[in-house]
Amino acid sequence: MEDVLSVAKMINEMISGIGTERRRLDDLAQHKARTESDYQRTVTTTMAALRAGQTFPIGKDTIGCTSETNLKKTAEGVCTELLYDKLVAESAYKNCVVNLDCLKAQLNAKQCIYRHLDNL
Repeated sequence: MEDVLSVAKMINEMISGIGTERRRLDDLAQHKARTESDYQRTVTTTMAALRAGQTFPIGKDTIGCTSETNLKKTAEGVCTELLYDKLVAESAYKNCVVNLDCLKAQLNAKQCIYRHLDNL
């Protein structure tokens, strides 16, 4: 009987952990969307500024764009910090999804054990 109670306690703890992870996933999804939006907006405005002849400092150099062909790549190069933030946010989101899947698999295993012990 103790085994059944201890497994039931573990199941309740895992359900609580899944709830916490789901709330974290919601926060990460919002952060991911915000960083994507910031990146896209900044690349677009940077492209417009480059078209207008504005130059941007990158390290010790100043960069501008003289060719429409290179405009997007140049703007993306200017916005590398935001690209980094966007990629980190995407990775954190994907990592949280994987963690949530692992927790659900563990919960499923504990529930199977509980059903087996409960039938004894």
